[in-house]
Amino acid sequence: MSHNENEAEAMKGSCGEMHDLLAAYVDGALPEDLHEQVKKHLEVCSSCYEESKGLAEIRQHLRALRVHQRHIEPAPHVWREAQRVWRRRERLERARFAWRPALAFSMLLLAIFSFVWARLNSPDIFPVRAALQDFEQVERTVVQPAFAQPNPDRAAVWLRDRLHANVPPINLSLSRGELLGADVVSLDGVAAARLLYRTPHGLVGIYIVPHHGRFGSSLSTLALNRRRFYTMSPPKGPVLYAWSRDGTGYALLVDRHSVPRDTLLNAAQATDPPGSTP
Repeated sequence: MSHNENEAEAMKGSCGEMHDLLAAYVDGALPEDLHEQVKKHLEVCSSCYEESKGLAEIRQHLRALRVHQRHIEPAPHVWREAQRVWRRRERLERARFAWRPALAFSMLLLAIFSFVWARLNSPDIFPVRAALQDFEQVERTVVQPAFAQPNPDRAAVWLRDRLHANVPPINLSLSRGELLGADVVSLDGVAAARLLYRTPHGLVGIYIVPHHGRFGSSLSTLALNRRRFYTMSPPKGPVLYAWSRDGTGYALLVDRHSVPRDTLLNAAQATDPPGSTP
C-alpha cells in the first residue's frame, strides 16, 4: 500500500470522532483496534496530535502531584482542561454502553408479547407445522412408543389418563393398519396424543389434540365420501390430512408418496361419536 493510501486509511475517522477518543488513548484504555486507528490519525493530523500532547502533559502533572503529594493548586487552565476531558470521556462511555440493557429488555418484552398475542388470538388452532416436524423426526429415527401396545382400546385408556380428555380408540384394522403404540408429545407447548401404525402405505401417524379443533386458512380442503378434510402438502416431508370432532383436532400424517384414502376414512370413522353420521 502506498503512502497516500496509508494516509487515507488513517484519516477515516473525523477529527470530531478522534477528539472523543484522545483521553482514553493517552490513558492506554482503548481496545487494540481503536488504539491503532487513533495512532494512525495522529500521524497525519497535527491538530489532534497537539491536543494529545497537551492531554499527556496534564496526565503527567497529575501523576506527579499524586506521587509527591504536593499540596499545590495547579493552574486554573489545567483544572479546566482536565474537567473538560473527564466530562467528554464520561459522555462517550455512557453513550457506548447505556443503550444495551434497554435494547435487550425491549427485545425480551417484544418476544413475550408476540407469544402471548399468538396464544390469545388462536387458542384452539391445531399445531399443524409442529405435527409435521414431529412426524418427520419420527420417520428419520427409530422411535419406540412410550406405550408399546397393539390394542387400540388399551392405548386410548392410557392416553385418556394422561391427557385428561376423551380419546377414542382408533382401530385401522379395516385398512390393514397395525398399531405400534402411543405417546404423549408436546406440539408448540400443547399436549397431544401420537399413535403410530404400520400400514401397507408405510408408517402412519395420527395426532390428537383436545380443544384444538380449528385449522388455519393455510390448509387446503378435501371432500371425500361426504367428509371434509384439511390437507397440507409441503414441498418436502410428510403429507397431513386433518379433521375435527367435537372441538378435538385430528391429523393423519403419512409419507408423501402414499395415497391413504382407505386409511384416512377408516381413521375418521373411528372418531365419529356412536350413532352419528359424517
